Amino acid sequence: MTPIGVVSNPASGRNRRAGFGVDPAAAAAAGALHRAVARVAELPAVLAEFARAGVGVVVVDGGDGTVRAVLAGLGQAFATPPAIMALASGTTNLIAGDVGPRGGRAQAFARLVARLRCPGLDDVTVERAPLVVERGDGTTEIGFFFGAGALAFGTHLTRRHIERGRFANTAGTVLGIAATTLCLLAGGRGSRLSRGVPMTVTRDDLPAVAGPRFLMLATTLERLVLGLHPFWGRGPGAINVLDIAAPPPSFACAVPALLSARPRAWMAEAYRSARAARVTVVLEHEALLDGEWLRLEPGRPLSIRAGAPVRFVRP
Repeated sequence: MTPIGVVSNPASGRNRRAGFGVDPAAAAAAGALHRAVARVAELPAVLAEFARAGVGVVVVDGGDGTVRAVLAGLGQAFATPPAIMALASGTTNLIAGDVGPRGGRAQAFARLVARLRCPGLDDVTVERAPLVVERGDGTTEIGFFFGAGALAFGTHLTRRHIERGRFANTAGTVLGIAATTLCLLAGGRGSRLSRGVPMTVTRDDLPAVAGPRFLMLATTLERLVLGLHPFWGRGPGAINVLDIAAPPPSFACAVPALLSARPRAWMAEAYRSARAARVTVVLEHEALLDGEWLRLEPGRPLSIRAGAPVRFVRP
């Protein structure tokens, strides 16, 4: 059977509240290597151990940040990167929501073990290319979901008022989206949220679009929170882009079209969507990568491209 390695992050949101998604005893019974990793600095040694053991599937029992950290370390530890199974063990779980297994986490691990006793995982494997975000100083980060503008406002709102209460999970994210929408509708076109943030966005070799932006998203994921996919544009690249000018015209009327990815003709000027191979963003304000604040150098460009595809297993 293909060896399995499990990385469990005890600090991830759901693990902290409900315990590990993969019980160490269940991992041992399946012959899997189980390692609890609370700090990124511990990962290189764990992944090197997995590589020496010939691990073919790494189960990431953590949130989006844990998945990112594991992916960042695989290239240094493995000559041929293993497949990943991303469990929804964090708070928002954007990545697992798209490429992770359905149902309970323990049951998903049991299904993986059963499948690996049979040859081949092709029918339960999907590929997604991560975003490679390069700063002006040449340093890079990888992730799957980049956002700026109203997303930053909504994240502040969620973490300040919602995640401190009962909804420190995907429900909190949904409530944050709803609250941000209500703030925009209540504040009108003159509100700070509606005025947007200064930004310049360039897709591939097209002319740059500069001016205040209400929302800018870039992702290689196909399914977001609640299964949403507010992208409808086409193009040659792997990156889905949504770029909304500020103030967003007739936003209340645009919301249903955004949610269904079926834009109306009158939205063409302010609500832009496309697929791109590379996106360059220049902004002064905050941005997020997979729900974590991204370190910025104000005024210096962020270059976003698609990296090598990653194999995800969802038995």
